[in-house]
Amino acid sequence: MREKPYRLIFNNDGGTLFRPFAPASAAPFTTEGFIDATLSYLEHTQVDAFSWTLGTDVWPMPDIQGAGRATNFYSHRTDVGERFYELQGPFHARSWKVMADRVKAMIAKGDDPPRLLAAAAHQRGLDFLLSFRMNDAHDGRIVERNRESLFGAKPPLGHPVFENGKFNERNIRGHICRMKLDHPEWLIGEHDALTRVCAIAFDYAHQPVRDFRLALIEEAIAQYDIDGVELDFLRHPLVFKPGAERTHAHLMTEFIGRVRNALDRAGKERGKNLCLAVRTLVPLAAARRIGLDVDDWLEAGYIDQWIGGIVDRNRLELRQAVDLGERHNCAVYASCKTDGILGRGHYSPEAFRAIAANHYRAGVQGIYVFNMTAYRYRWLAGQTPPAGLGTDYDFRPLREIGSFDDIRYGDKHYIFDNKGSGHRTDIATFAEWSGQMQDRLLISEWGTALDKPVLPADLQQGESIETMLRIADDPREAEAAGLKMDASLRLMATDMTGGSHVLSITWNGSGLGAQTLEGERSYIIDWPIPSAAITCGDNALTLSVESAEPDVLSEIRVDDVEVIVTYD
Repeated sequence: MREKPYRLIFNNDGGTLFRPFAPASAAPFTTEGFIDATLSYLEHTQVDAFSWTLGTDVWPMPDIQGAGRATNFYSHRTDVGERFYELQGPFHARSWKVMADRVKAMIAKGDDPPRLLAAAAHQRGLDFLLSFRMNDAHDGRIVERNRESLFGAKPPLGHPVFENGKFNERNIRGHICRMKLDHPEWLIGEHDALTRVCAIAFDYAHQPVRDFRLALIEEAIAQYDIDGVELDFLRHPLVFKPGAERTHAHLMTEFIGRVRNALDRAGKERGKNLCLAVRTLVPLAAARRIGLDVDDWLEAGYIDQWIGGIVDRNRLELRQAVDLGERHNCAVYASCKTDGILGRGHYSPEAFRAIAANHYRAGVQGIYVFNMTAYRYRWLAGQTPPAGLGTDYDFRPLREIGSFDDIRYGDKHYIFDNKGSGHRTDIATFAEWSGQMQDRLLISEWGTALDKPVLPADLQQGESIETMLRIADDPREAEAAGLKMDASLRLMATDMTGGSHVLSITWNGSGLGAQTLEGERSYIIDWPIPSAAITCGDNALTLSVESAEPDVLSEIRVDDVEVIVTYD
């Protein structure tokens, strides 16, 4: 482990090679502009390490044009991976052609993107990590068209993914890498436990798959002035076929050891330690279920940083990982997928403080920031971002959330996980599915169906629901520091019958009161929470509803709840 752990690790998925420039925006592409769009906003922040994902990202683009990421096509100088900039058209999207021409011109001039960024990051005092997506499944969305509400406005898939052991060409709209086309037997395949988005992901039970990934990593270690390697198992969280995970887990442990050895050999030649970071599911049981025995990797001394997360979730069970990390001298970080709250209309520093504070309460050494470039580059040319976002976004959270002391007594806005997620299924549709179907989708996209949120939820008269709200603020700490802490519950609800409803609110077993809802289609209710009622940690919120008039049934949909904390 480094003498001093990183405060923040900032990952860039490679999208700043495309998104800040035409045709996604009005700005013409320049090499200097690319470096500036990638690194300039990390200056004077608490970011200590910059992680650049090898690959090709051409998001945002219309879904109908194919996947927004060119899975297993690479935009750097490589003799191992399939070179995106040598793809032959016709392309299904103009953006792919623009990107291919751009990278081809850069490589021809010697402007290899990772080489440029390594030098620029070091000039800014940042460590430079190369991130490898272990099983990116965005290309699965080329063939996943089985229902409109599941994966956007794509036509239904009328044919099997594979026929007679080969890809069914009638399903493919876009490019799939040659290795997959030539060897479909090396892929996960179709399974009842998974959606078709996983069908063309690699199966690491096959030696050639492991050898390919290792060769790609070893080549990059040799070519670039890096400080370490990150293996990203959350993009996407599957490595073996369903049912075979425990049988083959030792193969991934062996693979991790081979990466460690490659880093040690290079580090010895360069006279410095090269770190190995892994980003996996937490808790440990979730990682082990898909064949990732992180505890064995720790025991063997293979990894220096363990980044724990569940793709689009902010509520993470990290204490076990922290304890294991301390036992084996491995720094533990919380993975924060920042575009998750952005998609729900939240992007304030207060929201970031709330997420980070909960992770620090679990004992993590720092935060891993994922997909935050979306706050500046999510909007295409001609689109108007909300005030403060887009090219005007100042990345203020990066100056705060690298230290718990900096945010401990800062105002916070808690946005809790709900049934929505990056699987892009609308919440109402998802809520109507059976538990088995929900689990199938969550396991496909997130690798786990642990700890499913209960909201949004329909609540009929006489019914109640309970949800756990994790809060990092401690009113007793605030009092000892001479501060006054105030908290309020914000509840969003929709009237389902047009009647009058009495909504009762209970917090940690104590009644906060009741409120009559009538005359509106939807409601936003702010309710004060006595400081003495708040627990630093999990708090139980119970909501129940009764009818306020005898002749009309009462039913509301509880859409969301939030908690707002302020200090004086």
